[in-house]
Amino acid sequence: MSEAVSQILSTLGGLSTSERAELAHALFASLGPDDPGVEQAWDNELKRRVARIRSGQATGRLASDFIEELRRERPSSPSSSIPRPRTNSGPPSPSTTSSARDSGATSGRRSLNGWSGSA
Repeated sequence: MSEAVSQILSTLGGLSTSERAELAHALFASLGPDDPGVEQAWDNELKRRVARIRSGQATGRLASDFIEELRRERPSSPSSSIPRPRTNSGPPSPSTTSSARDSGATSGRRSLNGWSGSA
């Protein structure tokens, strides 16, 4: 480890959580892609995927359905350790906020323009 890195690491303890987060973001952003064509390639891929979804050639599916399929096909795989969603009628989990319930997030799929009611 270089002396510069050692000095930076030694000062981390004196930084607040938000300052460490800011530093982490700056460090990550400074890495950037090694190949200048990477950004353009990802932009092109995103446009291709959006076009397939909008044209109906590709459709989404619920993550819970996909995870259940993985569990059935590969019972000894790491996906079998994924916790199953709660099915009781108790209070909502912390991830189900009122804004998520109000937007239909718990009953529909995300479309490019918002939530749709189809599941």
